[in-house]
Amino acid sequence: MDDAAIKQQYDAVITRAGLKIPADREDTMLNTYRNVLEWSEMVRNRPRPATLEPSNAYFLETITRVIESR
Repeated sequence: MDDAAIKQQYDAVITRAGLKIPADREDTMLNTYRNVLEWSEMVRNRPRPATLEPSNAYFLETITRVIESR
């Protein structure tokens, strides 16, 4: 992704979140956003075997139910 596209995406994320970044911190935040994009590529593209996937799925109703006393 080129710099203009990253800047456009960054602006969209900031706007959507309703944030106001001070002008003196804008460059730092944009560079940090670039780093996050790079890190996410490393994490997403790493091969993961099925054994690393969660073995259980939980339903909210079963883990939050109240156990009646006898």
